Amino acid sequence: MEENRYGFIPKQELSWDESIHATPPVFELGKIIDVVELSGEEHESPSFFSVRRLTDPWENIERRYQVGKVVRGEVVHIRHFGAFVQVEPGIVAIIRPKNIPLCRDEVVSDVLARGDQVMGLVSHFDSAGRKMEISITQWLEELNEQYENQGNILLDIFEEEGKGRMEKNALFGAEAAAHGYWEGAPDEETEGLKGSFIRKLEMDALVRRPLDKILQQLLDGLRAEIEVKYLMIVDLDILNKQVSLLASSCRDGKAIPGFMFSELYYSPVRDVAEKREFLHAVNIRQDNDPRFRYFFRGLDFSECLGIPLAIPDIPANYALFLLNDEKRKFEPEEIMKIRTARDYIQLALERDLLLNFMRRYEKRFFAGELLGSLVHELKTMLTGLSAQSSRLSLSLQKAGRPDIAEDSRLENLDKAADAAERIAAIQEDMAGLTEAFSRLAKGDFEAVDLNVLVKKIKRQLDKRALEGSVKIHLALDETIPPARAIASRLEQVLANLILNGIQQIEGKAVALRELAEERGGQFPLLQSGWVVARTSYVEAKNSCRITVLDTGPGLHYEQREKIFQLGYSTRESGEGLGLYISRNLVDLMEGKLYIKDSVLFTGSSFAIEFPAFE
Repeated sequence: MEENRYGFIPKQELSWDESIHATPPVFELGKIIDVVELSGEEHESPSFFSVRRLTDPWENIERRYQVGKVVRGEVVHIRHFGAFVQVEPGIVAIIRPKNIPLCRDEVVSDVLARGDQVMGLVSHFDSAGRKMEISITQWLEELNEQYENQGNILLDIFEEEGKGRMEKNALFGAEAAAHGYWEGAPDEETEGLKGSFIRKLEMDALVRRPLDKILQQLLDGLRAEIEVKYLMIVDLDILNKQVSLLASSCRDGKAIPGFMFSELYYSPVRDVAEKREFLHAVNIRQDNDPRFRYFFRGLDFSECLGIPLAIPDIPANYALFLLNDEKRKFEPEEIMKIRTARDYIQLALERDLLLNFMRRYEKRFFAGELLGSLVHELKTMLTGLSAQSSRLSLSLQKAGRPDIAEDSRLENLDKAADAAERIAAIQEDMAGLTEAFSRLAKGDFEAVDLNVLVKKIKRQLDKRALEGSVKIHLALDETIPPARAIASRLEQVLANLILNGIQQIEGKAVALRELAEERGGQFPLLQSGWVVARTSYVEAKNSCRITVLDTGPGLHYEQREKIFQLGYSTRESGEGLGLYISRNLVDLMEGKLYIKDSVLFTGSSFAIEFPAFE
């Protein structure tokens, strides 16, 4: 500034935007910018300045917000007394626990996380005090009152182009160097490890034994090299909110009691196992630190090192913990040994998971082979029966015995013939499926009328939707051109998306019913829901799109990419195969399957895109 004054702009003063995707402005060296001075005097100490305060987001805010208005925002902060939601840069509202659908023993951080999208009604607004409160429960009440119009509400929420596009979460497989813990470990140290320690890890990780025995040996081998009090591998079950112990190794040789794992879900274990964050804490005093209140209670330690165990492309929530009763500095060689042991532990876990998947696929394969053989044999027998019944009826007529030929008991022959025809139709469908696989392998695509396909899937799933109190609504663009795809494969993908929406709505209804019982039946129940299938033509891409929207529970920010990974499911009974297979099928057909948008407690929107057929 003038008179050789200089100053500093804190990071938070660069922009009002607190979104997880926000990028602060970048200034070139020597560029003259306008700022607002926050503090400072005209002497050697620096002054503090702000760029964001050049504008006031709350100016004329009454024109945009008032009590009762429906707003949408992103969760930017979580506190025990509520969640802070950014409805626009610089406008942050609070959602208090009473206005969030929380079940018994749940806290705000159990159902909301940074980056999540939410919707609610403005329940309190004070422009002078710059305060706004949002209620999700009031928003659900309004949805319940407008149930018959939820199909249109979904289109209004999710179908604005470019709104809420999801970005891939890069947490999976992140290296520890990004967190700074392994930083500075010299690469040449690895050469010193290529001895008995490495050979033992290789033998222990690849030996054909139960997983718990393998992990136990790996931990014992590491503890023999590293002086720590406890070594543990834990598995986090997000759906059931439980943490289980897979293996442990203790200095005194005693077993770790299982009761202490019942509350670990509400501890930093979630940060390490689920969010892939490295943890290194020292001078831990569990009684005085709320963060560690439920962290391995009953064990005597003051230092903790938590290391995520990530398996590429497989959604697993494992973590390795090292606990010690005194603060110590790990030497570079020790760090490399821990890191090497971690890699072999991940290898053992990945091997076990893949073997389990293979066993499941083998069962499905053999079941399919057996079913195919039975259908073939049955078709052969019924075809013969059909021919015999036809010849018998014809022979009776030729014999001049119309009284016998018209006997009602002979209707069974006609039924058998009809059954044979139905089996033949099934056989044709199976042949079509084989042909589709052949086309897929050859890249032989066809022109697919998406409207016809969507109507067909609706007819197939209408009864299933009705069982779950769900309505399927179609919003079709009659001018859309044919898509370049394979009809039978696309039918499978679309049916899976719609069925998944139905199942999500059913699960949400159960949760809301339990919540209503806990609140004395005063909470509105969205026990019914909608799935909307919409077709449209994206002229800018020359592509055809099917969008599937549902009034399910929505997705957390961190789930948006995981749900397409093998074995990951948001439902307790789910196997994590449907969306994984669907995305691979769409990729093989040179299309795209992605989450277009998702709002917690309100619903989600998936999109399938294929090039227009030329």
